[in-house]
Amino acid sequence: MSSAPVLRPLGVGEILDVALAVYRRHAFALWRVVAVVVALPAALNGALAVAARQVGDRKQNSGSLLLLELLVIVVSLVATSLATAAAYRLVADAYLGRPVDPDASLRFGLRRLASVIWVSILFGLGLFAGLLLLVALYFLSTEQGATSLLSGTAVHEWLHDGRHLLGFPCH
Repeated sequence: MSSAPVLRPLGVGEILDVALAVYRRHAFALWRVVAVVVALPAALNGALAVAARQVGDRKQNSGSLLLLELLVIVVSLVATSLATAAAYRLVADAYLGRPVDPDASLRFGLRRLASVIWVSILFGLGLFAGLLLLVALYFLSTEQGATSLLSGTAVHEWLHDGRHLLGFPCH
């Protein structure tokens, strides 16, 4: 018989209590998962710092330094995605009463790495699209009406009919 908890809606206090209990019980396993994943980006970041210092001492720019910076960013993003997937699996196993195995969690994270990266990209694109929509809403509803960031009336005239169509006052 499994000792898995009954799945029911939890309040904020219960969620925090369960999360902290899982962390306390399995802190070493979580640290191990993260340490394995973070080691390579940390080493690359250290190499980048040393290279930047050497290039800075010679007062010249280096294309290879820029390439190393790009490599550190890509490896860090992939490592973050792997750590996220592995930690989710480890916490899910702990919460559902299954045996917690950091190695199995890392293998799961590697199998799901492409999906996690894809979801991260979609999330970033969604945030960017939301930001663009907020900027568009600002220009449609407020710019050169109640407030004005740009001088002149060009934006107001371009968006005038759309403003009235959507019910925004402008005069």
